[in-house]
Amino acid sequence: MNYFSSFNIAHEAFLTDMQVQELTAAVLVEYPHDSMMAELHLLRVCMAIRDGRLSLEQALALAPVS
Repeated sequence: MNYFSSFNIAHEAFLTDMQVQELTAAVLVEYPHDSMMAELHLLRVCMAIRDGRLSLEQALALAPVS
């Protein structure tokens, strides 16, 4: 995925590579055939975590189950 600067925002949110991989996997369950929507959703989740509106645990709990 390379549409948005999700990984820069993830870095600002102090997320580890493993945590970003977990979020990415969760987002891809929701958007398996639309990489742009998946990355946009990942970006929005990372921004919410960075801004303190959502925790990583909350984001993963809200993710759809495959």
